[in-house]
Amino acid sequence: MIRNAFSLRFPLSIRLAFLSIVHCLFFFPLSGAGLEEPFETISEELSLLLSGKENICPAISIATINPGGISSLGAAGMRKIGNTEKVELDDKFHLGSCTKSMTAVLGAILVKEGLLKWDTKVVDVFEDIDIHSGYHNATLLNLLGNTAGCPKKVPASLWSKLWSMEPDPIRQRRNLAVGILKMQPCFKPGTSYEYSNAGFAIAGHMMEKSAGIAFEELIVEKLFKPLEMHSAGFGPPATRGKIDHPYGHLEKNSQLLSVDPHPMGDNPVAITPAGRVHCSIKDFAKFARLFLSGHEGINLTSNEIKFLLKADLPNHNYAKGFFIVNRDWGKGNVYMHTGSNTMFYSVMWIAPKIDFAIVAACNSGDRKAYEFMDSIVWKYIQEFKYELIITE
Repeated sequence: MIRNAFSLRFPLSIRLAFLSIVHCLFFFPLSGAGLEEPFETISEELSLLLSGKENICPAISIATINPGGISSLGAAGMRKIGNTEKVELDDKFHLGSCTKSMTAVLGAILVKEGLLKWDTKVVDVFEDIDIHSGYHNATLLNLLGNTAGCPKKVPASLWSKLWSMEPDPIRQRRNLAVGILKMQPCFKPGTSYEYSNAGFAIAGHMMEKSAGIAFEELIVEKLFKPLEMHSAGFGPPATRGKIDHPYGHLEKNSQLLSVDPHPMGDNPVAITPAGRVHCSIKDFAKFARLFLSGHEGINLTSNEIKFLLKADLPNHNYAKGFFIVNRDWGKGNVYMHTGSNTMFYSVMWIAPKIDFAIVAACNSGDRKAYEFMDSIVWKYIQEFKYELIITE
């Protein structure tokens, strides 16, 4: 394993003293400390790790988080393969299905405000849609926990219809809801589990119909602005005709190729609540921190945040936008999700019991990129675990 620049430059005695200070920052954050405070920049180290892997993963960005803010942050590589524009710390990456936990938080905010309830049913909101009787008891909670009975894949005919429609997000989501909810569910809501982009899209449509504004506007106002996630947006990060942010990449004939942002740089706008958010790694970290220390701008108690991390079904491993897994390094349950629109890849790990989180993203959707990114994330998890052990 490549040793980081810090361990190469300083003897063990100095590193141990430094890590003792780090431990204090991790577990006794300064009052009012935010994500703009000084952090360790690891871009140079990421460049070394990326060297020779550019054809797998042109660019990567990563941040580690504690309750006080970002503890380390870095970005390395190229925005677009075959070009010279280097990725920067403020560059935006597509988060794919890591969007789902953001949609779940928005749901919790709207429940807190009284606009919806967790047990609000689709029939309560969509009175003008012909809904199959099997979905009559499907609730907002079911949709956000993947227990509503929605299918794993949107039927091909409906998916094609979404592609052919004008990019009006509300109209597209209504058409998706009409198409899905008229079908017989895969199972009785609340009795089983099926991972479903359609379910989250329908949940987003419930939110926007109840609020009277598009989901995109709603999540900006209720979540992104309070968290100061100023880079957050939707769809491909880069501007068509410019290389101002990372381009997505696909593998074809053993070669990684860039994909123009428009028109095929992302999925239809109908599924924004399931997986179309983009933002900088700094802003991704601000969202992850919410699950460690909350945020004064988000009116959710610690118990309400913890509720989001509980499975919808007993003894099951999916919460609201998070998979629940048990890891020794996290001293019990940790919460994670990955995301990809097939052209980018992102990953998020939240470990509340050790006050640690890590987020990462890259601009390739190739499976080899997934494996490479996960190895990088594991490296930093191991480093944090080492710091934790020697300072306890």
